Amino acid sequence: MTNTFRVQMPHKTEVHAGVLEEDPVLDIEGFQLWYGSKQALFDVSMRIPRGKVTALIGPSGCGKSTLLRSVNRLNDLVESVRIEGNMLLNEDAIYGPGVDVIELRKRIGMVFQKPNPFPMSIFENVVYSLRIDGERDRRVLAESCERSLRGAGLWDEVKSRLSESALQLSGGQQQRLCIARAIAAEPEVLLLDEPCSALDPIATGRIEDLIEELKGSYSILMVTHNMQQASRASDFTAFMYLGRIVEFGRTNDMFMTPHLGQTEDYVTGRFG
Repeated sequence: MTNTFRVQMPHKTEVHAGVLEEDPVLDIEGFQLWYGSKQALFDVSMRIPRGKVTALIGPSGCGKSTLLRSVNRLNDLVESVRIEGNMLLNEDAIYGPGVDVIELRKRIGMVFQKPNPFPMSIFENVVYSLRIDGERDRRVLAESCERSLRGAGLWDEVKSRLSESALQLSGGQQQRLCIARAIAAEPEVLLLDEPCSALDPIATGRIEDLIEELKGSYSILMVTHNMQQASRASDFTAFMYLGRIVEFGRTNDMFMTPHLGQTEDYVTGRFG
């Protein structure tokens, strides 16, 4: 099946009309990436809809996380990386000359596979981005902390424990804390890299409920291996394979009436 799929895979992305009707918050244009001599992303072009949840699906090693990490330039930290093409965040070039990467990352929040709270209090975790921006007003910090924890569905569970170490929270609570920390900076885009892969089913359900609550207020780009999660939690889905976007459309269409046989094979479990 794998060899057949490789031969038949189209080189031009199949983009559904529904995607083109949306106002993009992030516009990826002919983006390519190499790790040394090995090319990992090939001519990726896609428009991420504003205020919606977009899921990136595809088998392990197909480039999903590489693409996600390229959006906030985390791949800059890899010495051998070379890129071509561009990305626009609200029409500002992410890879333009003179871009302040620190400032850029304030506009693009990111939550990783495994919860990574800082070894400090719950309160200080949430207001970290405000602290490094120089905010010292305790009232402003307290309001931001409460707003962000409420936004992450965690306030009622931790409001009496704000001075305690974030490391004492459960795994699911730590992941919601990391989401609270990301949204405290009021980012324009929120990147989620398999945010539930290290969580149990109950915690996963809470994160999916939270994603539903956050959409509209935030534009979310999410990597997931879980087909059910993509179908439940996203508005749009892009199928990646071998470093390319194969097909991109509304999630319901991608799972029920995909345009390409390759996409149908993947979402139905015949390939992957």
